[in-house]
Amino acid sequence: MKILLLSCNTGEGHNSAARAIAEELGRRGIENEKIDPLHFLGEWVEKTTSNAYNSLIKHTPKAFGVMYKTADIISETKVSSPVYYLRAGYAKKLHDYIVDNRFDAVISVHLFGMDAMAGMRKSTGLQVPFYGVMTDYTVYPFTAESKQDGYFASHPELGKALAEKGIDPAIIHPTGIPVRAAFAETMSQSEARDVLDLPQDKKMLLVMTGGVGCEPMLKLCDKVVASASDGMFACVMVGKNEDLRQKIVDRYGENGVVRAIPFTTEVNVYMKAADVLITKPGGLSSTEAAVANVPLVHVREIPGCETDNVKFFKAHGLSLSAESDEQAVEYALKLANDSEAAAAMRKAQKNTINPFAARDIVDIVCGK
Repeated sequence: MKILLLSCNTGEGHNSAARAIAEELGRRGIENEKIDPLHFLGEWVEKTTSNAYNSLIKHTPKAFGVMYKTADIISETKVSSPVYYLRAGYAKKLHDYIVDNRFDAVISVHLFGMDAMAGMRKSTGLQVPFYGVMTDYTVYPFTAESKQDGYFASHPELGKALAEKGIDPAIIHPTGIPVRAAFAETMSQSEARDVLDLPQDKKMLLVMTGGVGCEPMLKLCDKVVASASDGMFACVMVGKNEDLRQKIVDRYGENGVVRAIPFTTEVNVYMKAADVLITKPGGLSSTEAAVANVPLVHVREIPGCETDNVKFFKAHGLSLSAESDEQAVEYALKLANDSEAAAAMRKAQKNTINPFAARDIVDIVCGK
């Protein structure tokens, strides 16, 4: 078989889900390719749309929340999303790309890709099977209109929610959210710290709050420094933000209580090394944490999908949700020092989250 994966650069979580599926396809020797459906509207549209979205959630998250809520209300009226009506701009190009490259199926990890495929099929009649993967613990606005051949829900509860939106239960598969196999691999905390050359005799907080910028992150780091004991340190994932990395080094030193970790492909190892993770409640990062089985504190949610992610994780005992940086650090220290509470959360994560979602998705798409 040959599979086309559709993703968008609106947040890295969708791309992470696509990579997890691609990894599983590759493991089986199945050829695959990933592309952003916005590509078919032109490079300028692709870059502008992604940049506008990322700027919106970084600088005005409340505005994004209002837009998300409005879209949710409109979707209940059965009016089609604006994205659906863009199909005229890309339907022929997307159709030709699929046909010319002889793809046997299409998997989209983003609602835009789902709408793109639905619009393309309506315009051209192409019957190649296509599937949608939900990467948050909610039902997105306008999901029901995307009319996929199959939907991969993030949890059985979300499968029921999709059915309540009018989607045929027979094509809903509650596989969970796909994450790379490395997050499920067995690795002790001691082994992980050996790999990363981190202290074995101290409690470790891992901080991952996405693209929140320098000053907000430094405020959180200050709370860690003010509250942590001598037997603790924090690793802050700064990604490719060199400005933030340098500010952390200038403020706390190279190997102080707070350590800046530049872009790395070993996020799974850092999770295994940590006693507690503080992170934004993104669907992918939260699922990766639960699969890695690290106690979790959510903070700085973006209104919309992340609000529902927090509700799901709290309801199932998978995380604690903080209203402020100070409370996030307080909760993290509590989990780091309360072995029973940490163990209970780890158990809930194992009982609730499927670590093998990518495998199960590929089984269904490829007929095992």
